[in-house]
Amino acid sequence: MLLKLPAAIASCVPVQICRRAKSLRLQSLREFQAVRQLTCRLQNTQRINSLTPHAVTESCLYSTPDLYDKAFSFRDFDEEVEFLEMIFRSHVGKQKGAFLELGCGPARHASLLQQKTGSLAIALDNSQAMLAYAKDAAHRAGASIEFKQGDMKLFLLQERVDMAYMLFGTFGHLLDSLSAQECLSCIHGALKRDGLLVIELAHPADVFDGSLMQEDEWGEDGNEPSQELGTPGELAVQYGKSGDQFDAIEQVLQRTITIYQADSKGKMAKVLSETVPQRIYTYQEMILLAELCAFELHAAYGDMQKDVSFSDPDAPRMVLVFKVVDGER
Repeated sequence: MLLKLPAAIASCVPVQICRRAKSLRLQSLREFQAVRQLTCRLQNTQRINSLTPHAVTESCLYSTPDLYDKAFSFRDFDEEVEFLEMIFRSHVGKQKGAFLELGCGPARHASLLQQKTGSLAIALDNSQAMLAYAKDAAHRAGASIEFKQGDMKLFLLQERVDMAYMLFGTFGHLLDSLSAQECLSCIHGALKRDGLLVIELAHPADVFDGSLMQEDEWGEDGNEPSQELGTPGELAVQYGKSGDQFDAIEQVLQRTITIYQADSKGKMAKVLSETVPQRIYTYQEMILLAELCAFELHAAYGDMQKDVSFSDPDAPRMVLVFKVVDGER
């Protein structure tokens, strides 16, 4: 037997059901996010307590920080720090705050940001050699930075910060989705209620058109280097090479990085070569991972410059700005 409802009632029932269903889905997602964050934090705390000082294996390039610093000195740090300042002002509405640089390396961004704003700057890295180099560089520059050694998936801060950032593809060293979520959960726990997270990665267009698999070369000035002769001591970097393997299932590229240096006669000679695994992340994938850890996307750029659109066909990078979901702190 069918019960016929009055038209006025029948027409509103589906709407009420839809609204209720939407509310339940949103509540379930937030409950899942809360449980996920708590689980990650408990796991991270346990893993931090079980770590030994010698649990980390450093790459060859990272164990020679002066070489690393020189090889990637072509980046315009002043311009990139201006970009970070603009992001902070635009999305948080403050001039000054507390900042965290993850996978800091020589900590050039943290150093400039601290000097320009007078803010608290924290720099985290896993490498003892790199941190010692960064501390010396910051001291010589007159920057006051709080350095911490630790894994970006397992760190804990005493006080929350206003903005965290991971630049130059650092997030790509997280080789699987679980590691990515652990890292994002740690960052979420380190941020204040209106905290920001800035992540810079390779532009996904370079993945799909195959250009990311091609080798790139540059000298210390960022331009194409001389193949044969250079000024004594000058470096040239070969980033990737023909034959580098890409696992399409795991989305991991085995990137070969080779550094050449001119000897006393100016002849370029290989001084370091190693293969570094890098996870390739797409735009939609990053949004999903961030949402699982209670972040929402606020902006996307095509470079560390405010005027470069993410949708620009020539955009070289993917720079994503996430914010802690309102009510999740």
